[in-house]
Amino acid sequence: MSTAPAPPGSPVPGPDTPVYLRVRDVDGPAREFGVRVEEVPWAREIELRDPDGNRLRIGAPPTTDAGGAV
Repeated sequence: MSTAPAPPGSPVPGPDTPVYLRVRDVDGPAREFGVRVEEVPWAREIELRDPDGNRLRIGAPPTTDAGGAV
């Protein structure tokens, strides 16, 4: 994220603009921001919102059981 103003004429994102970051381990960011990891079929994710209303989702690959099933 940048704190610099956008150049004149640049499109300005509205509130609730999504950003998705794929990481290897989501537990560290979850602890740092004090949020719970959500287990969904495609990933383990957290969601954060910045003061401007942007939605930041951070996800890691889903965990697998001993048989390799997701």
